[in-house]
Amino acid sequence: MIAALKKDFLEYYGLTGTNYQVSFYSGSGIIVEHDKKACRECKKAGKQQCSGENEEQTFIIQTGNDINIVDIESFLNQFGGRKAGMGKKCDLMIFNENKIVFADMYCGNRKNLFSHKNNLENEVPGKIAHARKQITETFEKLYNVPALKIIMNSFDAKEGLLAIREKEFSALGNNEASQNIEVFSLVSDLMSRGLYSMLDHNVRFKLVRYPEIYEW
Repeated sequence: MIAALKKDFLEYYGLTGTNYQVSFYSGSGIIVEHDKKACRECKKAGKQQCSGENEEQTFIIQTGNDINIVDIESFLNQFGGRKAGMGKKCDLMIFNENKIVFADMYCGNRKNLFSHKNNLENEVPGKIAHARKQITETFEKLYNVPALKIIMNSFDAKEGLLAIREKEFSALGNNEASQNIEVFSLVSDLMSRGLYSMLDHNVRFKLVRYPEIYEW
């Protein structure tokens, strides 16, 4: 997969040069990733949304076997306004010999997960709908490449995943906190809205809500 990104992807999209990088690492056991953009915004604004040793944690994976974690957003962003770099992108591509997962991460308020009205009373798509589009467009960007299509079709399981961390109550205003205090089942919400379902190409869409651990 990594070799195909470095060679076949570049050739398919007519990219030349040797400066393009695929940022990835392999690991097993407990693996932790976080929503880097959200963390940067919080720090820039001088906010402390999360606390303690779990400050920069959005997505926790547990695996007994080695998996490969690719920063697919950074890889695609290298190509700027060219076709290979256009469109929406999810954060991570994770794979081993049996499964491939395209994951996006979100740290914020629950109300923004679903479609809602902004201050101008305009309808705004929620993060779940946006993540589904990011995952789909990233998948298809790679799937268009014949060599990558063969590899992607060889996986026993293909998943699109949104990893969510809601802001701690202590970091919210009174109104926002009261909206979040009610006990609820996020998965039930998703199913009732028809969002916990399949994407194109038999990619199963899933949700992981921090501190839930995603079992590989």
